[in-house]
Amino acid sequence: VANLHQVKRHSDLIRAFRHVLQVVSDAHLVLVGQGELEGTLRELAEAEGVAARTHFLGRVEQPVGVIRRFTVAALCSASEGLSNALMECLREGKPVVCSDVGGNPELVTDGVNGFLYPVGDEAQLAERLVRLLRDDSLRSAMAMNAARSMAGMTLKAMADAHMSAYDSLLEGRASSSAGPHVENVPLRQSPIE
Repeated sequence: VANLHQVKRHSDLIRAFRHVLQVVSDAHLVLVGQGELEGTLRELAEAEGVAARTHFLGRVEQPVGVIRRFTVAALCSASEGLSNALMECLREGKPVVCSDVGGNPELVTDGVNGFLYPVGDEAQLAERLVRLLRDDSLRSAMAMNAARSMAGMTLKAMADAHMSAYDSLLEGRASSSAGPHVENVPLRQSPIE
């Protein structure tokens, strides 16, 4: 689940999928997203001999319904922040194989709720996908851990944590020796007001 842009490295996934099919012949690759690389990626799927089992769904407004049908998920990005797609996959209890970049290691604990691999290592990407697809007990354990890892990550929890951090910083600033002008600033007042 990622827009079809160079940084997302879908080409790695398509090439790795050729190796996956050699072991798990009934696997399907589902790509959710749109972008300028769609034509190129379709051509690559043809060239790799995986086009019949590679499905380009395009833009999906609510991808959670599609994610629920996944067995495993993959994110191959060369650069990533804190990926919403990755969080949605984990929240739905899908073990993930993702590149070890950006915020991915903050969400995925290697071997616990998914696997991390070095960007561009298509062999390791394929091996880890195959491992999850073939090992039902491993996949089930990681699926349970994936859902658990996201249990506290709600919008409300995030907003509460941010407000608590802001309050803490403002209280510390108000009680410091920064000067009398700070003492008269009410907590939670925007500096623009």
